Amino acid sequence: MTRSRLFAAVAAASVFSGILLAWWPFGLLGVVIAALGSDWFFAVTLGLLLDLAWGPPVGAWHILPLPFTFLALMCAFARWTLGGRLRAAVRLTL
Repeated sequence: MTRSRLFAAVAAASVFSGILLAWWPFGLLGVVIAALGSDWFFAVTLGLLLDLAWGPPVGAWHILPLPFTFLALMCAFARWTLGGRLRAAVRLTL
């Protein structure tokens, strides 16, 4: 099993356990793991799934219509921008 598939499996398990247990931090963790360790499209798909499952946020976050999808896009962008620097740092320490 490749590293990307392992991250995808862990992220999907975290997201679905967050939906089944009705505890949103599991879903948040799954989206972050999927965006940073797997494919960005998979992370956005999981974010949209969570946004459909949980509905729009209430309170101060009501302005942000798709918070999990927005988080997936932000983490995917962070991985894209920092990816080369992180790989270089890991090569230096190994």
